[in-house]
Amino acid sequence: MSQYLQFRRWMRRSAPAEKGLAAAVLVVVLALVGWALVPTGTPGGNSLAVGTSGGVGSGPSAAGGGPGGPAASPVGGAARPGTSTGTASTGSVASASGSASAAVASGPAGSVGGGSSSSTLPGGGSTFQLGGGTTGGGGSAACGPSGATDTGVSGTQVRVADILLDLAGAIGNSAVEQPSPQIQQQIAQSMVDYINAHGGIDCRKLVVNYYSANPIDPTSTHNVCLQIEQAHVFAVLGGFAYPEGANDCLAQYHIPLVANISPTPSEGRQYYPYLMSITADPTVDYKNAIFGMKDRGFFTAAQGFQKLSILEDDCSPEINQAVYNDLVQAGVPAGRIVKDEFSCPSGGFPPPNTMSQFAAQDHLNGVTNVVVVTGGGALKEYSNFAKGQSYKPKYLVANYDGMLVTATGSTGPDPNNFDGTIATTDTRFGEYTTPGMSDPTTQACINILAHGGNPSSDVTGSYLAGGACNIFWLFAAAAARDPGLTKVGLVQGLGRVGHFPMAYPEADAIYGAPGLATPIKLTGGDYWWTIQFHASCTCWRVLDRTEHPSF
Repeated sequence: MSQYLQFRRWMRRSAPAEKGLAAAVLVVVLALVGWALVPTGTPGGNSLAVGTSGGVGSGPSAAGGGPGGPAASPVGGAARPGTSTGTASTGSVASASGSASAAVASGPAGSVGGGSSSSTLPGGGSTFQLGGGTTGGGGSAACGPSGATDTGVSGTQVRVADILLDLAGAIGNSAVEQPSPQIQQQIAQSMVDYINAHGGIDCRKLVVNYYSANPIDPTSTHNVCLQIEQAHVFAVLGGFAYPEGANDCLAQYHIPLVANISPTPSEGRQYYPYLMSITADPTVDYKNAIFGMKDRGFFTAAQGFQKLSILEDDCSPEINQAVYNDLVQAGVPAGRIVKDEFSCPSGGFPPPNTMSQFAAQDHLNGVTNVVVVTGGGALKEYSNFAKGQSYKPKYLVANYDGMLVTATGSTGPDPNNFDGTIATTDTRFGEYTTPGMSDPTTQACINILAHGGNPSSDVTGSYLAGGACNIFWLFAAAAARDPGLTKVGLVQGLGRVGHFPMAYPEADAIYGAPGLATPIKLTGGDYWWTIQFHASCTCWRVLDRTEHPSF
């Protein structure tokens, strides 16, 4: 997960007045969208590897940063003090705010493609592999098909779109714990430079169109979708942050999307093969959360279980129904399940008195366990009232709406009421607040971004920049395996990736056919481990480092 989920949970949890103020400023400045623009390369020769990797968390460590080409000048201002922006050839395309920049990072072309070969990261590190399986073929073994292959692809370039979140500049973004547009582009450009320095996308330079849009304003996001379609890009990396279904517009234009936010099963089926993601299908996310906790005895009398309530909004009936079905399949008697359901809040934040009523009736009715299927704002009010009544149920949470991030912030649940909560999660949350833990893929991402002046905290802190590394690594791995490098064929390449190591905060994933609701699996979420919330640090820590396969 990354900034997209963080922004979504802010939209779901923040007070109407707070969002109203943000929206008023946004209309003037125009803002939005994504940040995860960061490509990957492919193997062979001097390329970024996409070879076979071992089991979860396995694989050789990577060292060094990546020389890359010079970075493009950031949108709207300078980069961090002390960093060099360099130069790049640029162009422009229209956006909702009147312009959007296109940057082609310079750097030597290298060979890409290949099946199980690997490449040494610059700086003297050891090999670092991305994904498994074999390449799609076509063209030379090193570079794939030659010449123009589809819209947005020429013999020398692959053009993609990236959407920058811009809530009235750096101050607006910082209010929701997001980096400024300048830092977003700096993160993206570090990856673009690295990819282009190691062969680009199938021996073509990666070209990026940056767009701004306002996710609070549906008209703005729709306009940007139209602008992206008119720009004739090959793919979008990152996508729209909010609301649910906003990325469907891109799929309707048959533009592939590799995103942070996963489609629901019905979306994936309806818009196949265009919606792909580095994170888990939300129904799979909850299945791992529920069955993982079942294995820990969460629903047994020995651990105090008597009755369960589901705290849910009705924003996604599909997800709600999946959660209920999984609870019953996990052995919870239907007669011991009650629903605390409220209308999808148009302002993003449910009425506090509704949450207090739910907490009061759950306490009175002997509810011992609460499954949260909503945003952090609802749980904040519920837990605050529960604490005031000396009522402390056991909570079950998943990564839905960024709940794992919400819990660690000031807008999360009451820390003392939430203290001790255990979660089985198909993410790497807890890794960087647990002493002695790290992983080679995250370190590789940190090293690459460091060359562009981005501190390691961009990856391990609230910016969660590892999501950007993962998106572009996955895009490059899929492109290397696409027999024709076409929009409709990109999913075929994805299906050949196999095991794919991810940087924090995502866990490793397996991409192969078939998916749950589609011919080829489109989403991540293939491994889970156990974490626990600690009020003493307002953080998650890994309780059990065993990485289990997804249910």
